[in-house]
Order: sequence, then C-alpha cells, then structure tokens
Amino acid sequence: MPVTGLRADNVKGMTFQETLTGRDIYVGENGVGKSARLQAFVFGIQGYLPSPFKKGLGDTFQIASGDAMSVSIETDEMFSFSRQIRRKTTNHKDGTKSYSYTSACSIFPDQGTKTNKDRERRISQAMGGFAVMFDLDEFMSMSDTKKREFVFSLSSPESYGWDRSRIYEELCESLGHAAPIEWNDKIPVAENISSLLEETSKKLSDARAVYKDKQKVKVEVIEMRQRATQEAVGDIAEIRGTLKSLREKRSEYDKEIAKAEEIKRQHDSLRDRISKLDKSRSTLDEGTLPDLGEAEKKVSDGNKGISMSEELAEDEEEKLDGYRSQLSETQEILSNTKEQLARIDQRQAIRDQINIISAKGCPLMGDQCESDLSAYKGSLEEKWQGVDDEVKILREKRDGIQADCKQIEEWAAASSKRLKNHKGCLKEWRKAVKGADKELVEVKNCHNARELDQLAVESEEELIQDVRSNLGAIVDTGMAVKAVAGIMDQISELEEKEKKAQEIKNVMANFDQANIAAAEAEEEVETLAKLRKALGSDGIQAEILKDVIGPLADTVNGLLSQVVPGEKYSVEFELYDMNGKDTFEIIWPRKIGRVSYNTLSGGQQILFGAALMIALILQADPPLKAMCIEAAELDAENFFSLLDALDEIAGGIDNILIATCNDKVIEKKDTVADKWEVVHLD
Repeated sequence: MPVTGLRADNVKGMTFQETLTGRDIYVGENGVGKSARLQAFVFGIQGYLPSPFKKGLGDTFQIASGDAMSVSIETDEMFSFSRQIRRKTTNHKDGTKSYSYTSACSIFPDQGTKTNKDRERRISQAMGGFAVMFDLDEFMSMSDTKKREFVFSLSSPESYGWDRSRIYEELCESLGHAAPIEWNDKIPVAENISSLLEETSKKLSDARAVYKDKQKVKVEVIEMRQRATQEAVGDIAEIRGTLKSLREKRSEYDKEIAKAEEIKRQHDSLRDRISKLDKSRSTLDEGTLPDLGEAEKKVSDGNKGISMSEELAEDEEEKLDGYRSQLSETQEILSNTKEQLARIDQRQAIRDQINIISAKGCPLMGDQCESDLSAYKGSLEEKWQGVDDEVKILREKRDGIQADCKQIEEWAAASSKRLKNHKGCLKEWRKAVKGADKELVEVKNCHNARELDQLAVESEEELIQDVRSNLGAIVDTGMAVKAVAGIMDQISELEEKEKKAQEIKNVMANFDQANIAAAEAEEEVETLAKLRKALGSDGIQAEILKDVIGPLADTVNGLLSQVVPGEKYSVEFELYDMNGKDTFEIIWPRKIGRVSYNTLSGGQQILFGAALMIALILQADPPLKAMCIEAAELDAENFFSLLDALDEIAGGIDNILIATCNDKVIEKKDTVADKWEVVHLD
C-alpha cells in the first residue's frame, strides 16, 4: 500500500503538501524543509519520531511550531488518514509554565471506527507502523557498538518467537527472581528492550550514586563509633539519675535564696514607704490652703451683678419698645397728613386759570367770547385763598409731627445705647462669675485633696505598722549562693557527659541503620546490574541478535548479489571479538582476505548500508515498506551509486524518500527522471 500523498501543517515552522511517486528525492540547502518532509512522513506512519526523539507526545512535538501540528497521509488504495498533536499551556501562580499534550487521528473511510484507539489500530493494520529513518553519514561514522544497537532497534524479534512472555521467562531465569520490568504492548519487542535497557541503565546509575552515598555514611558512622568507644563516659541512666538529684537539691537552695531575697525586698520596700510617708507629712504640715470663703464671696457678688444688670436691661428694653411703638404711630399720622396735603394742594391749577382769564379772557374762545368773566375770576381767587389757608394749616401740622418723630428717635437711640451698655455689663458679670465658679471648684478640690491626703497618710501609717510587726528578719544568702554555684558546676559537667553518652547511643543506633541502608543499596545495584546484563549484549539482546543475524546476513547477501549478477556475496556479522567480548563487526570476505566494514570504500559502505536497511524492512514485512534516507553530505559519485544500488535491490520497497544537499542531482536530473522524482526546494 504505497503512500501517494503527504501534507504537513506547522512542522518545523512549515506547511507543505507533496505528491509522492514512491521514489522521491528532495534537494536543497539546509533549512528549506528536506528533513521536515522525511520527519513528517515518519510521524505520519508511526505516530512518533524515532531517536534522538523518544516516543512521548512532548518529545515528538519538538519539531512543531505553534500549539498544534498535523500530518495527513494518502495511499493508492483510497485509504487516507491524518494525525494531530496539540499542546495546552498552563500558567502557574509562581510564574512557571507546564505543558500537556493530546493526540488525535482521523481516517477515511472510517469503516465504523468510533474511538481514537480504534482509528490508531486501523492505521497500524493498514500501514504496519515501520518506516526506517536512515542517516547514511551517521551510520558510516558509527562505532561497532552503535551499529549493533541500531541494527537491533530495527530488527524483528517477533518473527523468531520472541514475545513478552518468553522475554519475561528468560529474565526471571537469569535473575533468579521476578523481573522488575514494565512492558509496553503498543510498541515492538526491540523497542521495548531498548527502552528497558535505557531505563535500567539510568536506574543503575542513580542506584550506584545512592550506594556510594550510603557507603560514605557507613564509613563515617564506623569512625564515629570508634571515637565514641574511646570517649566512653559511663552509663547514661546513672548520669541522668545523678543529674536529677542535683537539680532537685539546686531547686531547694533556689527556694531558700528566693525566700530570703523576698524578705530583703520587703524590708527595702518598707524603708521606701516610710521615706515617702515622711515626705507626705512634711507636705501636709507646710502647705497652705486657699480661702474658700473668699472664693464663694466672688461667686455671690458676681451673681448679684448679673441680677442687677438683667433688671436694668429688662427695664430699658421695655422703654425702647415703648419708644418704637410711639414712633410707629407718629410716623403713621405723618404719612396720613402728607397724603391729605397732597390731595388738597390745588393752588397752582387755580392760579393757572386766573392768569389765563387775566391775559386772554375766556380760556376756551379767547377774544371772541362776549361773556363777563370777572365774577368767575373772583370766585377762583376766593377758592385759591381758601385752599392756601388749609394748606398752611396742614403744613404746620406736618412740621410738628416731623419734630415729634425726630424727638422720639433720639429718645429711642439713647435707650438703645443704654441697653447695649447694660448687656455689656451683663456679659462681663457672667464672665467674672464663670471664672469665680472655676476658682471655687479648684479651691474645693484643694480642700478635698488635703482631706484625702490626710486620710492616706493615716492609712499608710497603719499599714506600715502591720507590715513591720509581721516582717521576718533579713537572712544572709552567701553560703547558699556558693552551694548553688558548686552544684551548677557539677550539673554542667554531668550534662556534657550526658550529651556524649546520648551521642554514643545514637551512633550505635545509626551504625545498624547505616549497615542496613548500605546493604539495601548494594542489593539494588546488584539487581539492576544483573537486569541490565540480562537485557543487554550479554543477555536477551545477544540471544535475539543470534536468531536474527543469520537470516539477516542471507537477505543482505541476496540483495547484494542483485547488484552484480553472477557474483556471490558472503557478508558476515560478528557479535563477539577474539576475547569473547561483545562487538558488532561487519566482515566482507574478499579475495585479499576478510575485510572489515570500516576499511571498505565509500561506495561499498553505501551499497552495504542500503542492502542492510532493505533487509531489515523485508524481515519486518510491514504492509507498508518505506525508508527515509538522510544523505545530506554525500558527494555526487556516492549519491548516484546509492541510487543505482536502490534501483537494483529496492524493488520490494513501496516508498523511498531521500534528502540531499548535493546540487549535482539537479544538474543530472534528466538521467534519473525515469525512475526518480527530483524536487528542488528553495
């Protein structure tokens, strides 16, 4: 089931889509996406990338850009699928970040698959999950041990009856007990063994470090034990018993000293109280009190002044109110008189009519009027005289009323001034009474305080008398203090002995613990070392290689024979050197003798490498037989030799993808165009 189409999103920062012919070469400088296409192909087929990446999603996600990566695969049998890995970032309160990864896949046609696990199983059934990622330059420079590990990682132990049960039984037999391994049924046997070897080697390294630390602790404890034995100070229980007795004795002395010091303190306190009492008596005898009667008289006089000022102010306010009322009534009469005067004062109008008659005659018809107006004029003059008399009377009345208003206003102003003076006096009297009240309170306080002081002195005299009658005599504590000092010296000496005795006891306990810990660490190292040996080149791995290597050599020789028809190849794999140590040497018997792989020409090494990879794929026999070859640094001659070899021996391989930097391939593109699709990336 060859792959015909490849699409990748966010792989090494690139998104691309390729149509695959089965024989595809990608040419270009570094960084244009050659390796990205090979890695995307392998990820699509296997679901992860092989070494140097591990099989965790986070390890494979290292080639992704952004938070998601996906690859889609199409085949020539109308079957297609895609894989995707997503990353979720979690920001923590301490500023750190953590990442989690999820994978998903889809297939077409889905054939009733419901879960992601079902789809993974369907892809594995259709494709096999075996795509060899082969770096020619790296393989040619590998040591024999690395070549051995590489060939083992691509071998198919399952084809020779090696499964989980058989391997577990072999390990248990080698170890003599149950093998502490964790098997992953999702990956091939060879990958399981390689993973177990890597994990066991790491655990063994950690266990050896722990064992080294435990041994160091054990040596230190032994040295401490030796020193402790030399510095033995006696039985710790006996020491603690003596300490208890001395501490009790010291406690009794401490109580006696404390009691004597308390009596002395009470005597000192009594002397202080007597001294203070004497000072209080002296103060009472010498002090003079302010006159209470005088202070009370000031308050009384002030209150009388307030009463007198309040009476004068009230009288004056009554007078002022009378003046204001009288003024209001008089102003109202004046206003009425002015209005009356304004109504009757028509003298100017009458005079104007008289003047007109005197000058012109009839005010309406003038000279044409023939009437006698002298009588009318006389009546107007009489009327004018009457109005004039009445106006003069009213004016005299008005002037009199205005004089009355002015007099009343003057009386009111004088009264208001006297009221203000009375209120000022009232304010001053109140201020004086307030000060006198305050002074009276202070005087009373002085008298009360004197009475309280007198009572306090009398009470203190009685108390002092009681204390003096009950107080014991002062005792000298000098001897007791010296005795306590001697006991403290003994206690200090015994505490130091107790400390050393406890250290010795701890050392003895630590010695047993250190021995046990060192023994357990040593046992862990031995178990892991046995497990690594049982898994590695002296154990399971070697047994599998023995089964695999013969048929593998036959397949390689058969493929090499196709390159040069008629020539028989007999390449051999040696797993052990002359001293019996494990190795992995590739021997090519020639007419000149047995030739090591490392002494072959570059072309011969390339030819063998290609044959070995194809043989490994054919042995695994997956539904999809594919290989990806990194040939970045191969020169033109060797590169075309590789193509010629693949043309001859890779007929059973469905897909071959090659990445190279050699631009000669572009120049000679036409020479290989009938068999290879050359894609120039820039």
